[in-house]
Amino acid sequence: MKISSRIIILIFLFLGSSLSASSKTILIETRDSQPRETMELPLRLSIVSAETGIMDSFFDRGHIFFNIYTSGGNPADKKLDQAALKQAREEGASHLLILIPDSSGITWKLYGVSGGQEMATGYTVLDNSDPEKKIEQRWLSLGSKIADEVLEKLMRN
Repeated sequence: MKISSRIIILIFLFLGSSLSASSKTILIETRDSQPRETMELPLRLSIVSAETGIMDSFFDRGHIFFNIYTSGGNPADKKLDQAALKQAREEGASHLLILIPDSSGITWKLYGVSGGQEMATGYTVLDNSDPEKKIEQRWLSLGSKIADEVLEKLMRN
């Protein structure tokens, strides 16, 4: 049985449109305790590794993302959340992911941009069970784990 090239093209078009229909546009804001240019290199590498883990996971699953980082002030301040939501709206994002790293993990908050509602929050702990792994690899894994948790929440809604 021979399948015509038209049918194959239609199948690819259908698959492409169904994948893009489920993709999300996410603004990721990392709230650093100090400006990145003044951070010690190991701390900066850890945070960037976690962000990379998140972004790689989002990209691999077909989601669009862009990121910003801020420093100073109280990172848990709700006024900062509102400012980030405003920016996400202006940039055309459907969701906002806020990351607040500390030395042992990352607190994260997920918002739906259109209604400004908090959809989920969590704290993901750095896995120190494998001392053979470099610290950057552990932070990269932490980022992947956060992405899995966030995407699970997004797929439920």
